Amino acid sequence: MNILIKNRRLVTIILIISVIGIGFGLNAIMTFNKSLYFLIPMFFVCALFSEWLRGLEKAKNIKYFMIFRMILVVTILTITFIYFSLIESSLYNFGFVLMIISTAISLVADFIENKYFIKKETPDTES
Repeated sequence: MNILIKNRRLVTIILIISVIGIGFGLNAIMTFNKSLYFLIPMFFVCALFSEWLRGLEKAKNIKYFMIFRMILVVTILTITFIYFSLIESSLYNFGFVLMIISTAISLVADFIENKYFIKKETPDTES
């Protein structure tokens, strides 16, 4: 378990690359919108796994941290799914608004996470 926590970023990068590779494979077989039905749950599981590893390392209380992150990941993935679904329609200009909303949610969530869920690191004063 400690090896996973130490190599958290590497595991996250490997998961992202594998989801992108599977996405290219699915996109070659079926249309983009149909492949999203497989990619969104896969990305959700990978995101929760990497957030769980991050929570083990940095969170005050892993239970509350994971509940907060699950709500955030579901919200962001829903907005992303709506955005990708609107690419082919005539409402593509609405996508810009969705990306601004997604960015605002992420910034507010980052502030809340740092204030309430992440352990405060005390700087070493020894020389």
